[in-house]
Amino acid sequence: MFIFRRALPGLPMFAAGSLLLQVWGASEAVAAERRFLIDFGAGTASTPGWNNIHFGHTGSELSGLVDSTGVTSGLSLQITDGFWQGWTGAYNGEGTTASSLYPATATQDSFFIGTNQGLTDELARLRISGLAINGTYSLRFYASRMTADQTSDRTALYTVGTQTVELQARNNIDGYAQLSGLAPSNGALDITLTMKPGAVFGYLGVLELIEQDSVVELTPRTLTPRMTTVPKIYNGPMGYYESLPRGYDADPNRQWPLLIFLHGNGERGNGTTELPKVLETGLPEKINAGHQLEFTVNGVSDSFVVLIPQTGTGSSGWHPYQVERLLDIGLASYRIDPKRVYVTGLSLGGFGTTAFVEFSLANAQRIAAIAPSDGAHYGHDVWTPDLGSVLTNTCYIAQAGVKVWLFYGETDGGWGWTASQFVDRLNACSPAPVPAPVVTVYPGVGHAAWYRAYMTDHTWHTPNLYEWLLAQRRP
Repeated sequence: MFIFRRALPGLPMFAAGSLLLQVWGASEAVAAERRFLIDFGAGTASTPGWNNIHFGHTGSELSGLVDSTGVTSGLSLQITDGFWQGWTGAYNGEGTTASSLYPATATQDSFFIGTNQGLTDELARLRISGLAINGTYSLRFYASRMTADQTSDRTALYTVGTQTVELQARNNIDGYAQLSGLAPSNGALDITLTMKPGAVFGYLGVLELIEQDSVVELTPRTLTPRMTTVPKIYNGPMGYYESLPRGYDADPNRQWPLLIFLHGNGERGNGTTELPKVLETGLPEKINAGHQLEFTVNGVSDSFVVLIPQTGTGSSGWHPYQVERLLDIGLASYRIDPKRVYVTGLSLGGFGTTAFVEFSLANAQRIAAIAPSDGAHYGHDVWTPDLGSVLTNTCYIAQAGVKVWLFYGETDGGWGWTASQFVDRLNACSPAPVPAPVVTVYPGVGHAAWYRAYMTDHTWHTPNLYEWLLAQRRP
């Protein structure tokens, strides 16, 4: 159960001087959404409440599509060029039943194109008609084909007009592709499914049509001070900023990625009147300057819920229990996709970022990716009030499949060695991390790599750090 964010039990919002709720700019008028869900390949186990199409041949049609609330519309779907020679053999029932995006009855089956029984079908075409001529629409595509074959390419290309997105269906669980900002021609959208060059099959299991048919107000990204305690460290207080993305309240069903940022040594404070110090550099500085942290990845506009804690001046640094506490708050109190949780930090925060996932395999298994800058954990253990001294293990990161992008300056004589040694430890793990960690070393830069690492444009990196994070997901 999610707790409404303005009434978080035990997490009071406080205000002192400059610590009032901050919202930048005026609200933006955007279109609300009406969704239509279509299950391709549905057989006897049709997905309840969905639009189910059973046959993939040319001429198959669904009329009077119902939306996600069960209301019938004037929309229709036609298959204008059938799947796999237009045969009913276009059905494939070997998709996943483990997706968190859609019901198993929808994800376990699909229609396909490609070479089968000596025949090749190069493409399939669909048309959705009855759309508002002046409307704006998005299309989300999903497909899955579970197989022991780890080498064959099963990437489908979905094209509408001049826009194309792709999706690898091989062993896909939660990946999807989306086209946005589509304007219908004469009240219709024509969709073409082809295979990426070199692919052997292309699939379509779920099509989600998103219709923007009314106007709502989107509040810009927020920055709100809050306070909690860390039970495992003597219930010590910890202040933090909550920053919610633009449009967080517009869609109550949407889940967001969670990004936790850990500051450096110079931004320590008491968590209340000194909390604004965390906004002086790195990622929080971007938010404080009004950046919405919105990025387009694989054709989808996305952003983060961001939590920015402050550690005290009397501590030795970031403790894994502090990060654990904030992660628990994030997952319990906000609409978070648990497979898209990230931790990043600079200098002292880089130490804390890596220490958290080195502390236990359970910690590492909660995180999709980390991005430490200007330093990494360099001790062999972490002291805890309840367990005493706990030995850390860098190989938890490889075992859990946590993705890593690390930044440091080539001339950082103070702490650069901690970053390089961390990479050496990680690469020495057996099995080795897959993929290998991304390591960016800036020539001629000292203890200030974070200035480049947290840039929101492509001055130093394409994709930039935020785009890279948004593309990472736990299996």
